[in-house]
Amino acid sequence: MLEGVREFRAGVAKHMIMTGGAAHNQFYEADCMRRTAIEQGVPPDAVVEERQAQDTIQNIWFSKQIMDAHGWRSAEVVSSPSHLPRTALILEHYTGKDAFAWKTHAAQWPSEFTPEQIVEHYAGEMKGCWRLTHRGFPKNRWLPGS
Repeated sequence: MLEGVREFRAGVAKHMIMTGGAAHNQFYEADCMRRTAIEQGVPPDAVVEERQAQDTIQNIWFSKQIMDAHGWRSAEVVSSPSHLPRTALILEHYTGKDAFAWKTHAAQWPSEFTPEQIVEHYAGEMKGCWRLTHRGFPKNRWLPGS
């Protein structure tokens, strides 16, 4: 999220979509990220919240709906380096090649992460990429056609 704020300050985008529901605990990820972005100096009217998503597929799907509603045609998706390959697979699948222009941007690992934790994250994401490319995309009650 802090890398996204740095990109916002650098003029990469005029708006930030903070996406995520209470997927892993009682806190809405979008709320926490919005609050932090504003504390870091991002104007409140530049931050759009998406509070429904429970996973990366839904993050992308619901963010695309927000982008369509605002007429936004491009996005920079910021996440951890290990998460971006799977994110790119999902973006290609759900947004199509012509839906909007997108690119990914890797954030730095938190300084408290050990090399072992980083390897663990990469291993988990590799499994996720393998599942998507070999088993296909799962049905999702939140998405059309599922």
